[in-house]
Amino acid sequence: IKNKTISVIILLLSVAGLVVSYQRGVWLSIVVAAFLGLVVLYISGKKVNWKIVLSFLLVFILPFGSKNFRSRLMAVFDSSSRSVLDRINLWHANWEMFLDSPVWGVGYGENEVLANLYLSKIGVIDGFAGHAHNTFIHYLSGTGLVGFIAFIVFVVYFLFLSVSVYKKARKKDKNIAGFALGAFCAQIFLHTGGLTECNFKDAEVNHQFILILVLLVYFSRILSDQYSPSPINKYS
Repeated sequence: IKNKTISVIILLLSVAGLVVSYQRGVWLSIVVAAFLGLVVLYISGKKVNWKIVLSFLLVFILPFGSKNFRSRLMAVFDSSSRSVLDRINLWHANWEMFLDSPVWGVGYGENEVLANLYLSKIGVIDGFAGHAHNTFIHYLSGTGLVGFIAFIVFVVYFLFLSVSVYKKARKKDKNIAGFALGAFCAQIFLHTGGLTECNFKDAEVNHQFILILVLLVYFSRILSDQYSPSPINKYS
């Protein structure tokens, strides 16, 4: 009970920290990742702790009492917002890059170099240049259909691997099962956030992300043909 209480406290504090970051992409990512995590639990027949779910919702809903929070959230629907407009322009510019080089792209990272040129082509003067502010569009313009399809296969494979490891481990090793479910939600969180920010290219993000994927592969292997006790249980 003590360990569960500590885990719940850490979870709620983490959610609270993400909510008060005032990053709208983060808010969307939390909601989507939590929802799909619950779907996996429901499909697998695992009993959902609704007290934790309600606590999660309460932590997320409380900030709506803040005028600044509501203003930040509603700015998503304001086409005159500079933050929104800059992203739309960058998406448009990168889409034009993709149309000019649909198979191989303009070169990974080169889309950032060409951003100003393509912004001027679509009539944007002194626009915000840089990466595409969308992981998927960033790969599409930089690496074309070839790289984009490879990236999608990579994303989908590890999502399915997470669910597979969770299903195999939930009756054998609750620690591995918990990690796999957390890894699934972490991937959903990252890729949902990638709709408004090219976070996959940040080294501090993808290094930690790759570590999670490596552990998933390791746990998948030890659960495959002949199950052996996890090192987590061995030393616990």
